[in-house]
Amino acid sequence: EADTGFYEYRVPREKITAKLGEVAVSRKTDALGWVSVNWTYLEDAAKVRAFEQAGLGVTKTYYKKARLDGKECLVALNGGERLEPGDELVARLVLDSNRLYEYVHLRDERPATAEPVDVQSHYRWQGGLGFYQTTGDTATDYYIDQLPQGRSVLETSYRVRERGTFTSGLASVQCLYAPEFGAHSATTTLTVK
Repeated sequence: EADTGFYEYRVPREKITAKLGEVAVSRKTDALGWVSVNWTYLEDAAKVRAFEQAGLGVTKTYYKKARLDGKECLVALNGGERLEPGDELVARLVLDSNRLYEYVHLRDERPATAEPVDVQSHYRWQGGLGFYQTTGDTATDYYIDQLPQGRSVLETSYRVRERGTFTSGLASVQCLYAPEFGAHSATTTLTVK
């Protein structure tokens, strides 16, 4: 870019080789300068597999809220259940931790067809876990003061809005003061008839 010294080089997918991982930088003057090299790639979200590291994990499953025999219950979406616009969809996030973690950020990306039922940012208690919840355009963020050792479960309700096939997005968790402790869920596909 003219007058800024910013240079960008993009490589098409078909021309990427291991040799491109070798980078050499040289200067022709004694002037102060900065260099940054970023290697970025994009992948179809439906192909992303779950990742767990260092004793912190997250899984996400979806349920449809239904009435059976006059009682409200959750029906797991394992491919056979039919979703329709107006249905209430419940995302269940299960956090597994091998120790007490403090200041944990959990981000739950939602499918494009899901509109959150609770949109106000506020501090909540759910299942013995205290957290601050904020809802954005594409995801819900949870800021957890203390994540205890063991299993913790959070549930969030959404309304199904549109017909089609949608990718759920990832649920990712990371300890804010020790970012090496983190994980993310796999994605699932939701079909609304």
